[in-house]
Amino acid sequence: AKNGLIVYPNPATQSIVISHQSLVNTIEIMDVLGRVIGSYSPLQMGLGGFEINVSELQQGIYFIKATDINGNLIVTKFIKQ
Repeated sequence: AKNGLIVYPNPATQSIVISHQSLVNTIEIMDVLGRVIGSYSPLQMGLGGFEINVSELQQGIYFIKATDINGNLIVTKFIKQ
């Protein structure tokens, strides 16, 4: 996943782990209507993974929008079961 986000497990039930190959500045989780339902600043995660609890989310498709420290925007999606 060059310059992409790796999200696992996907589909998810309790939590997701997000990892990326460069330092991520911000992460937003959005629903299919584009509403931001979670916003995170995981700079402390370095190049490892950042875990987010998604157990409270309704079932469905969600989008993860991340910005790295160079300002690049990366978007991916995951399914909440």
